[in-house]
Amino acid sequence: ATFLQAFGSSNEDIKHAAALALGRASVGAIDAFLPGILTALEKSSGKKQYLLLSSLREFIHCYREMEGGDLSSSVPLILPHLEKNCGNDEEGVRSMVAECLGSLACLEPKMILPVLQELATRETPKKVVVRWTVGSAVKFAIGGHMSPNELAPF
Repeated sequence: ATFLQAFGSSNEDIKHAAALALGRASVGAIDAFLPGILTALEKSSGKKQYLLLSSLREFIHCYREMEGGDLSSSVPLILPHLEKNCGNDEEGVRSMVAECLGSLACLEPKMILPVLQELATRETPKKVVVRWTVGSAVKFAIGGHMSPNELAPF
């Protein structure tokens, strides 16, 4: 709750520090923090949504850096929130979604790449921005040193 209260600060540095701290704290206590992040993400918009996605990105990034970190059981909880925001009107939110998807693709390629492929071919009114988000996610996956063989379908 303290992290989320800091999102209301008038100081942008405090907001971003709280987002990063929430993401890092979540690594050590997934069951305590991840459901709260995802619930708050569902109910938020704008800047708060961006900050929560920053927390999620930090959480995923920290897992990528851990030796033997296994996030497979959490991916089904996280993925619907990322899919939902692929077509968000805010470019910053879509960028954060793309970073999360790219990092998840590095951790769990067999789970994430089929989802990215489906999103890239989905016919929706926002298909242009969704495809931009997918393309950006692939770019982040490449930057995360994902195997070119795994990315071959793209």
